[in-house]
Amino acid sequence: MTNLRWLADECIFGPVVKQLRQAGHDVVYAAETLQQTADTGLADLALSDGRLLLTEDKDFGEIIFRKKQRVPGIVLLRIPPEQSALMWPRLEAVVQRHGASLFGQYVVVTATGTRVRPLATPD
Repeated sequence: MTNLRWLADECIFGPVVKQLRQAGHDVVYAAETLQQTADTGLADLALSDGRLLLTEDKDFGEIIFRKKQRVPGIVLLRIPPEQSALMWPRLEAVVQRHGASLFGQYVVVTATGTRVRPLATPD
């Protein structure tokens, strides 16, 4: 598996962050060091630090597509809390399949599938 650099939003289930780290990924977890940072601030940090943004917050879609804020890549986990046991296996499968090509993409991971959409390139 390709080891990637991540910025995990504070809404991400803690065990998922732990499993990413155990798999060798470099993860900055907002719940540990960036509590209550605004979404736009997290997007800026992901961009400046070259990290994929991992979130469960649908608002990032508006920030990225409507407000045109840049991020290196974003993975949106859309798995309900009652199915939290699926979060890591689904994310791990996406990382194994796509690896570093997650950069430049907006990826939605659900309990049953994955949607990948390219991010707009800057004008």
